[in-house]
Amino acid sequence: MDTQTLQSSKERRRARRVPVRMSAFAYVGSRGYACKIVDVSPYGCRIQHGNPTVFGYEVQLHVVGQTMPRSAWVIWKNAKEIGLSFFKPSADVAEI
Repeated sequence: MDTQTLQSSKERRRARRVPVRMSAFAYVGSRGYACKIVDVSPYGCRIQHGNPTVFGYEVQLHVVGQTMPRSAWVIWKNAKEIGLSFFKPSADVAEI
């Protein structure tokens, strides 16, 4: 990745990412996949999963220990991680 591309991606961020280590399940339709949330902002998060190719365009993210799922769009994928953008941003990162 060249410097200009890296700077452009940083400039697109609307909020600072907070590093976390949270267990979650990402649901695609009725299938749930265990994953780890590795960072989060009010607008989205980055998750780790062993096989990102199973994820489509939309997911329901259920954080272990919380009752309310978060709906999100898949923004990007690589070999082990997925970037998600929440349908509704949250004012508080702790609300994920």
